[in-house]
Amino acid sequence: MLPFLQPSASLARAAPQLARQLPSTIRNRHGAHCLRRKSTVAGRATRAGSEQEALEESDDPYQSHSREGRKTRFSHFFDRRIPVTPSRQEPRFGESKTSYDITAASRQATTALRRAVSFGSSTEIINAYDNLVRAHHRHVQDVTSSSSKFLAPSEVGFPMHKDDIQNAIQTLLLNAQKQGPIPPQIVEACQRMFQDLSRLFGFKIAANDLHRQLYCISRSTDVDQVAAFRELRESYPNWRVAPLRWGMIISPLARRGRYDQAIDVWQEMMESGVQPDMRLRELMVNLCLESQDTPARARLEGLAQGADDTAFHTCIIVVEGLCHFAARVLEVDEELLLRLRTHASHLRGLLESRAPDEARTAARDALLRFEAVDAGLTPAPETASRAHEPESPDQRAIEELLLGLHGDELNSVQSSDEAVELLDRILAATDPGRTIHPDDQCYHLLMLGLLNTSGTDINASAVEDAENGSTQSRALPTPNQVREAQLLYDHARAIGVSPTPQLVVPLLRAYCEAFIPSISAAIKLVHDMLDHRAERKTTDAAPSRSSDRVGMDVIGPVLDACVRTRDVAAARGLLSRLQSARIAIDVDDKALLIRPLISMASSWSEAFGIYRALLRLPISSTGESRGLDKRGYTELRRSLFELRFTEDQGRGERVMLAAPPEDLLGTLQDMRADGHPPTCAVYTAVLDYYSKTQPASAAGVAATHAMLKWDEELEPDLPLVNALMNAYNRIDEPTIVLAIWESLLATRQEFDSVTLSVFFDTAGRHGLLTLARKVVSTVHRAEEEAKERGTKRRTPMTKGAWDAWLECLARCGRLEEAIEVAFGEMRTTLLRQAIESHDLDDDGNAAGTVAEVMVRSMQAPVRDRNGHIVGPDAKTFGTLLKFAARERDRRQRRQTGRESPIWHKLRARLREELSWLYPHVKRIGESTKA
Repeated sequence: MLPFLQPSASLARAAPQLARQLPSTIRNRHGAHCLRRKSTVAGRATRAGSEQEALEESDDPYQSHSREGRKTRFSHFFDRRIPVTPSRQEPRFGESKTSYDITAASRQATTALRRAVSFGSSTEIINAYDNLVRAHHRHVQDVTSSSSKFLAPSEVGFPMHKDDIQNAIQTLLLNAQKQGPIPPQIVEACQRMFQDLSRLFGFKIAANDLHRQLYCISRSTDVDQVAAFRELRESYPNWRVAPLRWGMIISPLARRGRYDQAIDVWQEMMESGVQPDMRLRELMVNLCLESQDTPARARLEGLAQGADDTAFHTCIIVVEGLCHFAARVLEVDEELLLRLRTHASHLRGLLESRAPDEARTAARDALLRFEAVDAGLTPAPETASRAHEPESPDQRAIEELLLGLHGDELNSVQSSDEAVELLDRILAATDPGRTIHPDDQCYHLLMLGLLNTSGTDINASAVEDAENGSTQSRALPTPNQVREAQLLYDHARAIGVSPTPQLVVPLLRAYCEAFIPSISAAIKLVHDMLDHRAERKTTDAAPSRSSDRVGMDVIGPVLDACVRTRDVAAARGLLSRLQSARIAIDVDDKALLIRPLISMASSWSEAFGIYRALLRLPISSTGESRGLDKRGYTELRRSLFELRFTEDQGRGERVMLAAPPEDLLGTLQDMRADGHPPTCAVYTAVLDYYSKTQPASAAGVAATHAMLKWDEELEPDLPLVNALMNAYNRIDEPTIVLAIWESLLATRQEFDSVTLSVFFDTAGRHGLLTLARKVVSTVHRAEEEAKERGTKRRTPMTKGAWDAWLECLARCGRLEEAIEVAFGEMRTTLLRQAIESHDLDDDGNAAGTVAEVMVRSMQAPVRDRNGHIVGPDAKTFGTLLKFAARERDRRQRRQTGRESPIWHKLRARLREELSWLYPHVKRIGESTKA
């Protein structure tokens, strides 16, 4: 890693001109101020040396390195394979140079793919991946040609990680998810990347890779989904396909009316021994309803006529589906009742010979629904009494079902007394001896009835609450309904019902979703639930049910209410209470909570306090006491970078406060501790943040650079180097910027237009015109040598670099030269490059030579295939006009008696040579007084 804060002796030997010229240039430009600055830098260097000695004695694994390791830090920052001091006798264009170019091209292709994924453009990702595959083929050919043994795909040393392709596939699927069906080109790209994971790059296929591939198949319209799913299962026989994955194929088939294929997949699932979950069972219920007028209905009902497990589960589905359909129609016809009675009779026969299990409970629920449909809702208690089995372990399920069957009565309940009376009537019919006490689920349904205001079916509300916690389908309860629900809750607690999430959630949502949320009442309910949970753990009570887990259905509404009211103290208090109670949440839920919670912070201490409180919550999948995934840390950085806090400096001046480096960089250490070491893109984002605050944070830039130097596992890329140069440029540290540039040249590293732009900007701000001219000459000489060798390489002197070079000339007092370069060399060079690369639009390609295109560009803009103007544009000449206007105003203030003609001459020349551009810039500089 380069010690950029103080250039090394080897760097000074590699750049003697820089060592001689830079101090004198800065001294001449800034005088005594820079001499004081130089002493400050020396002091910093002394402190940096003492800090390094202290770090050498530290026991921190991220800070303890041997002295021998520090000698190679220069090469590590750019390329571990390149020595610190380049050899005097490097091969010019021999075999080793070719191998180096291939390796560099491989790194660049990987970096391009990562950059395309970060930008999120599907087209750029596909193009970058195509270039990556071509670079991989060249890399494999180069490695295998010099190897004496056969190399596996994982042994060729291609500089890419598996998550690079995984992130590309995931980004493509996320982009396509917003558009409905996935376009064919996206499907093809995802399938190719999936196949290349093992076939081309030698990575192992994991379950999440198969899941993404299955998702791609399920959302595609131009492939045979059933055949593709079968082929995927045959290719990976050890893949345990969960019910959710089966549903990803069955659901789109049912939506498109392809019921026969959906039933075929359902039968294959049952034959493979996979038991359907609740969502998949509901899907087949809907399938049974939708297919009533098709031959598929007969097939589905025919599968229910057997005696095996497949027939048993299918029969349950058929009975439930027909019951739901009968409840939706105004009048049940005899044909439907006959079918329903036939299947119910068959299910009753299968139930008699089956041992108690979850499927048996579902079967009895289906039969009770049939009884209610066949006999009506009014005699439902009598139906339950006839079905009463004293030895049955499923009586509580019967109670819950009967409450659900009384949907009309539940929706009409107006007070807690009426709710208790309804429950008492049902218990009197089902349990005359009162041996069973009503549980939390019974009161949960009663509370939903009290709070229901839209007349919707209570079963639908219960399913909706259980699935996603959404309450958008019903109006908000009135204050009187909330009060009655609180009375019902108090009654349940008084008779000994446990405050489980089932009991708490309906009332808690009512408090949180009110027009003015009652956060204190909601948090009191949470405390009641957590206190009971802690008390139960200390006793020998029975283990809790899976439905008693405190999840986002409890945490989410309270935190949402805190965000709405910007109650930071309540949010932090709740998170602290959850952490002390060891309440675990999913890592995805943490990622969703970060942005809204941090957005309500009013200071950096509050923002990082919320982050640390959220970080300490255990993760349900691992049980660990802390952690986020990559998505969570990405959301964290975005949220922090969006915060804006200012501080009054007096006299009405306010400055922006950047995030404290110790806190922001501490999140990078948390990433590393959680198994997600910071990548180049992460460091680049942090450097960009600190360099773009107003004013730029020198402490943040220096601290980030210090962490970079200690990160031995990092292989920095060019965007990171550019960001580091730009950051030091923004905080007025030209010495380090130029040291990094000389290091790039000394180690023969690649650079691009961004690198040149940063260098020219630094040189212009500090009057280093001689060094800037030398860089321009170096770039032109490299281009000429490449042409002589017949090598095609993309020039770094793009339009952006030319603009930076012109601004450098103008800042250094060479405005006339900058104008001539803009009209001459810049314009000619960019047009020639576009013509040689066939990058012009159709009209431009038809023009022919550079001279002909130059003539054409005087009357109309010449554009490339992307629609961008080739050559100087309004931005280029707008910058020059501003500098010309400043020169004009400066001379007027001096009262020299004559006016500088630069501004007027530039306007006249634009009007004459670039008439199409003049209207866009003619107002620039008219009122400038600077």
